[in-house]
Amino acid sequence: MSSALFSDMEGTLTMGSAPRMFIQVGQKLGIFSKGEVLKMVIINLLSKPFPRSSALRSKIFYFAICDLVKGHTIAEAEHIAEVMSEELFPQIKPSSLERIREHQQAGRPVVVVSAGGHESIVAFARKLGATRGEGTKLEHKNGVFTGRGEGLCQGTNKALRVQQVAREMGYNLAECYGYGDTRADVAFLELLRHPAVVDPEAKLKIEAQKRAWPIIQTNASVSQAVK
Repeated sequence: MSSALFSDMEGTLTMGSAPRMFIQVGQKLGIFSKGEVLKMVIINLLSKPFPRSSALRSKIFYFAICDLVKGHTIAEAEHIAEVMSEELFPQIKPSSLERIREHQQAGRPVVVVSAGGHESIVAFARKLGATRGEGTKLEHKNGVFTGRGEGLCQGTNKALRVQQVAREMGYNLAECYGYGDTRADVAFLELLRHPAVVDPEAKLKIEAQKRAWPIIQTNASVSQAVK
């Protein structure tokens, strides 16, 4: 069994909002209508009072995205994801990219695991040169999204996905590395031998200090994360 790196995407590797970019690219490609996008804008405004990492805000967006893609095809989502990955890649934090490359040079597979839509995370992971991408999967029938989800890939669900990937790929979690940036990432980070937090939100920073996990700022050197 081998070692691997499991990394969150948004906030950990990239800047900006991946869901917002998915919506914007979908509109630009003519896949999402103005009405669909307007609904998402309103939902975003209503969720503003809640912290980005709050469970309630995540659930609001989760159900909103389920509704947004309802009736659209997997092929459309994959097309959006491919275009989005091209726009998202330049938003990778330079020092985070350096750490990813160092892990790859050390022979460790990289798995990107995020609450973002599965198609988007798969496309981004491929662009990054990662071994695998895992995100929130939405139910579909005959290639068309039904408007229902299969569970947000966050918190406990993200930890379960990490365990599933490790079993399928033969990775030994007791030897693996991990990066996250929000309190919800503790669930998967605590499974790994080498967890670290990147530009952490306040609650995660406190938790990391309690657990003596490395705290990495994006201007930190690679050697602080990879030992």
